[in-house]
Amino acid sequence: MEKSQRQKSAMPTRLLWEPSNGEPVRGSWAMQITVKLMGFLKEKTPPGNTITLVDPTTVEELLNALDVPSELVQVTTINGSFEQDRSRQLADGDELSVIPPVGGG
Repeated sequence: MEKSQRQKSAMPTRLLWEPSNGEPVRGSWAMQITVKLMGFLKEKTPPGNTITLVDPTTVEELLNALDVPSELVQVTTINGSFEQDRSRQLADGDELSVIPPVGGG
């Protein structure tokens, strides 16, 4: 078995992320997602608004990695389209936007 195959098989199959440092991680197991968190969730935005994830990763897994509780998510969009299914798998280059509940009075 080649060294690169051993390294790839040793990678976790679920979420393992690290904030992007501006240089994309190379490999078929990695994907980059742009994240836009609105309102008070903005403080949880990864540096550079991008995150590198193990492929496959779902919307819910990404939100968990960013420590964004489900009850604080009102609307999610992927590439500008509303998405209610948090089990949807993300793809390399996707843009995920998250809007928290808004109240007023």
